[in-house]
Amino acid sequence: MSLTHPSIRSRVSLEDWLGPFDCYISPTDGWLRPRFDLEGARELSSQTVRMAAEDGFDSMTTIHIVDGRADSGDTVHLVEGGPDRYSESDDPMVVALRIRWTGVGQDPVHAVSISHATPKDIKAARKRKVSGRGPRRAVVVQVEWQWLFRDGDATSAVDICPPRPDGLYGVGDGHWPWTYVEWTCACGSVWNWHEDQCGTCDLTRDGQPEHQPTT
Repeated sequence: MSLTHPSIRSRVSLEDWLGPFDCYISPTDGWLRPRFDLEGARELSSQTVRMAAEDGFDSMTTIHIVDGRADSGDTVHLVEGGPDRYSESDDPMVVALRIRWTGVGQDPVHAVSISHATPKDIKAARKRKVSGRGPRRAVVVQVEWQWLFRDGDATSAVDICPPRPDGLYGVGDGHWPWTYVEWTCACGSVWNWHEDQCGTCDLTRDGQPEHQPTT
């Protein structure tokens, strides 16, 4: 992959409840802002949705990936969360994404319109599927359900995460409390994941002895 700015591979997590995730970072950033390839974004999506399903959507942010083709017709996709705790209904909250696939490659943010799902949207999502044989496209969506439950405004609770010029996605960019995954050398020194050689004894991360020596 050709990167447009100095980046190195590393691994991050969100404390002890999400991760680890392979990523790219810029060492010059003052704040840890990992960038993910599409495979990494899919893994992040899987973990956030699974956690929300287990612990409740009303305090979670989830990531979703919608796949399509550059020459597909416009489609409607539904993103479903849990029930609104301020409502008497047990029906889940559903966000509708109307995607203009011919515009996703140039400007994915403005190629997607966002709203609460109406019966018309639900019918459209069931009826029309992604078609075409053009280049593959992906829309990365971040839903902050806590804001959707709180004020009911779908546009303020949903963000489209566009790829950067290097093709990577800055999910939770500058806002999530990412931390580096660490590894411990046989000598006892602790290093961030991308620091793959121990500065104390020169052993590498992948060259650790199978049985660490005892003291």
